[in-house]
Amino acid sequence: MLSEDDVSIDRVFLINGNTGPTRAFVSVRIGPIVIKGFRIVTAKDKESGEDYNFAANPSSPGKEGKYFDTVFIDDEDFNKSLKRKVMKAWYEAKKQQGDIAQS
Repeated sequence: MLSEDDVSIDRVFLINGNTGPTRAFVSVRIGPIVIKGFRIVTAKDKESGEDYNFAANPSSPGKEGKYFDTVFIDDEDFNKSLKRKVMKAWYEAKKQQGDIAQS
């Protein structure tokens, strides 16, 4: 069974000045496999109206502009752990770029 220790971030590509919802693309290495296309996406909370960011699985467009995941992770705990690692890598990349004040 895979653990969080088997996962590393291969690359974070920040998208600067983008007016669309995608903020970054992240490549993840799981053992000898590299999965490209994880995305950091900004969305708006329907109740509060506040923006929030989340990690999305790689996906591809289908008919009528709807996107479908191309990577499926059956283990919910592993999926949450992976997404936390992707979000942390994005945050650290933004910090290194100077988009977030370092403490």
